[in-house]
Amino acid sequence: MKTLVMAPSSALHRSITATFARSINGLNNITITQKTTLSPQFRQSNKPLSLTPPPPLLAMASSSSTQSPPEVSLSLSLSLSLSARTYLHTVNAAGADVTAGDLNVFQLIQSHQEKAARLPPVEEVRTVLDHSLRGMLSTFSQKHEGYPSGSMVDFACDAYGSPILAVSSLAVHTKDLLANSKCSLLVAKDPEDRTDLIITLHGDAISVSETEREAIRTAYLARHPNAFWVDYGDFQFLHIEPKVVRYVSGVATASLGSGGLCMTQQSLSYFVFFLNVYRNHYNFMLFSSVLKIGLSSCEFLLTSTFCFLFLLSEFSKEEYRAAKVDPIYQFSKPIASHMNKDHAEDTKAIVQHSTSISVDFAQMLDVDSRGFYVKAGCQGDTFKLRVPFPRRAADRKDVKTLIVEMLQAAKA
Repeated sequence: MKTLVMAPSSALHRSITATFARSINGLNNITITQKTTLSPQFRQSNKPLSLTPPPPLLAMASSSSTQSPPEVSLSLSLSLSLSARTYLHTVNAAGADVTAGDLNVFQLIQSHQEKAARLPPVEEVRTVLDHSLRGMLSTFSQKHEGYPSGSMVDFACDAYGSPILAVSSLAVHTKDLLANSKCSLLVAKDPEDRTDLIITLHGDAISVSETEREAIRTAYLARHPNAFWVDYGDFQFLHIEPKVVRYVSGVATASLGSGGLCMTQQSLSYFVFFLNVYRNHYNFMLFSSVLKIGLSSCEFLLTSTFCFLFLLSEFSKEEYRAAKVDPIYQFSKPIASHMNKDHAEDTKAIVQHSTSISVDFAQMLDVDSRGFYVKAGCQGDTFKLRVPFPRRAADRKDVKTLIVEMLQAAKA
């Protein structure tokens, strides 16, 4: 199940007016998945239903009538499915207008990112976990029964992708796990960026047998070479047997304004952009305490309490273990460091040629066999972009070959 989620904020303090599309047909199917409160003209039973804008509503969208628009007030959650292409036309957020140039940038980004080659999500998850060193371990507290307990722990992954822990018998989380093996491990790809990939692995912490210990010890020390304490008498190795792995990736954020949280021009624009990019790959879930949808002239009025968007996926143990660790990702740091230090202008040229967008800067973040991510600046905004390779890279040397080819094409 793959889902796009908008989580609620209780502090949105201003309305955002937007013309999302040339036609309301872009949002053509709204399915209510939980109990709702509707305006009288839409009130029905609480069973799941589908709301498709009727012809009179569409006619009102294209008219210049000043009549108050019909309003649908929904509480809790909605499922949005898109079957028609939606184009952002105008956004007015806190008095800031999107110009034609801004719209052109967003459309260019959309067109490029739709086609940009990426690792399959489960492969990306397996790869990021394999190269991560630290995460948040959640256990069932024995001291405070019924409540979770969190601990920051170092870990490594074995050949099957199971996280390995080196735990002391004195640690609270060790006592928790020995009493109840069920736990979760949360890992952020970039701890400084809440919108980047976040992985939660749910599973059971199992003691490592003596026959496995040496191989597990070797795998752990390969990631933590200075962890000499693993040989102390009160330490033991546990590995977490995966039950399910959840993948969460934020695709838009809110900013803090005077009086509370509000959607920015960029966030709202990206909302439409990502609905388009992922419309064929994800179901869309909207969580909001209040959502008011109305049509007045050619405007789509959205007054809500949401502030964040997320992409969600869950993978079974079998799916996770069947995925391969990307062989190029391990070279991300040296490649990105070299490009950012010695070839920043070349990276910028490649990004501009690949996306057809004039960027102010482009900083390489990480690399895999299908391409790389950059943090780019354009017209005062900063965002992440995916830049695909012309073909899949076979090894580290091939990455250099591909980057040279891309630079030559950019300068041609």
